[in-house]
Amino acid sequence: MPSPIFKISNLSENEKASSYKKQRTNGHYTDRLNRGSAKVAHELKSKGLVALILKNERLELHLEEPLSVYDFSRFDWTGKISFLRFHDFIISSSEKTRDQDDKIHGRGFVNEFGIDTALGFEEAEIGAYFHKIGVGALKKLDADYYMAKAYELRPAEFSLKQERNCIKVNCVSESIKDYAYRLQKEIELLKDGFEIRYCLENRGSQIIQTDEYNHNFLRLGQTPLGPKYQLSFNFPLDLSKCLEVENPQQAILEQGNALIFRDTPPGTYFFSFLNAGQKVPAYWSLVNHQLGIGISEEGDFNASKVNVWGTRDVISPELFVPIEIAAGESQSWRRRYRIFHL
Repeated sequence: MPSPIFKISNLSENEKASSYKKQRTNGHYTDRLNRGSAKVAHELKSKGLVALILKNERLELHLEEPLSVYDFSRFDWTGKISFLRFHDFIISSSEKTRDQDDKIHGRGFVNEFGIDTALGFEEAEIGAYFHKIGVGALKKLDADYYMAKAYELRPAEFSLKQERNCIKVNCVSESIKDYAYRLQKEIELLKDGFEIRYCLENRGSQIIQTDEYNHNFLRLGQTPLGPKYQLSFNFPLDLSKCLEVENPQQAILEQGNALIFRDTPPGTYFFSFLNAGQKVPAYWSLVNHQLGIGISEEGDFNASKVNVWGTRDVISPELFVPIEIAAGESQSWRRRYRIFHL
């Protein structure tokens, strides 16, 4: 289990932590943030962003605070990794390359709990509230849940602590129809990448059954997707066994355990259940042969679902972890990313 995450009020003055306190006043957030670098603070301010930064000689990682920038009802607000640089190469991308609104669209390594249905949605009456883990309580609009709807929400309670190479975020929910939880997340910068560690605790009397994935908005070196890219898995691929396939002009082909690009995709592509319904060790690797760089993700779980989504400017390999937690119990898992030269 990850080490405890402390409330901001418990931090001592001389602790090397980047702490914050936010209050909503007339629809605006009031921030107090120690960024540790006047240069970085100026750069972020010029972009209209608020971020915490983890950095070493090879990598630079930006994380949004829980209550800043992205505040839509889909992606988890804890540890929103919005930007990744590897030496001179930008690795991360965004959900939309045109008309991107950072308050409602995903960037970088954002994750989501329950893409198909949120916790307690079925039990909630229309007009009542249900949980979106890592976000808060959402108001039910109609009989069908859809992750991209703009739900009215009550944010969960968040606290954050930054150490030298690690950021720890704590999210505590209210109780709704006997569903309640605490989510702890740690993002640690490593020499060759970073690791995300999760611990979800069931504080209610109902069983928590859901899943979680990281969307992984990627574009290596900011070059469009095309023949220079290859996305590999640790199991053989058969696109005919996918539950859903969108592949305009057949721009993407399977080759053993890899997806290769015959050409730059002319539109949105999507492959669901690449694992054909079988649980597989959680792993993928994306390389750009032209630039000689790559990134991989490896989880300590067997993925229940493996999807790939993208456009000409972004690719998103997604590994889903199944979650089932009895009352009073918890479940932990991790995702380890490596960024490398070929």
